[in-house]
Amino acid sequence: MINFANGDKFKGQIDGNEKTGLGEYWFAPEDKNILHYEGEFKYDKRHGDGKLTCSTEKTTVVYSGNFDEDKRSGRCDELAVGSNKDVVFKG
Repeated sequence: MINFANGDKFKGQIDGNEKTGLGEYWFAPEDKNILHYEGEFKYDKRHGDGKLTCSTEKTTVVYSGNFDEDKRSGRCDELAVGSNKDVVFKG
């Protein structure tokens, strides 16, 4: 596990000081928001298949799909929003 000075954490493969291959990244909590990414990395960025989860006190949003250079891209396999009314998008 690598702990960064800003509070972020990473567990996974490293090559030449860059995140690569499969791994997990926890972003430092901000205003009770918890952001977690699990999936593929390339050149120190989220790249390939992955799942990004954002949790607040009331809602959890999960994006499961493709990432291209740290951005959500292409097809989203699943987008789920949890609250009193669960919404799930697939496709």
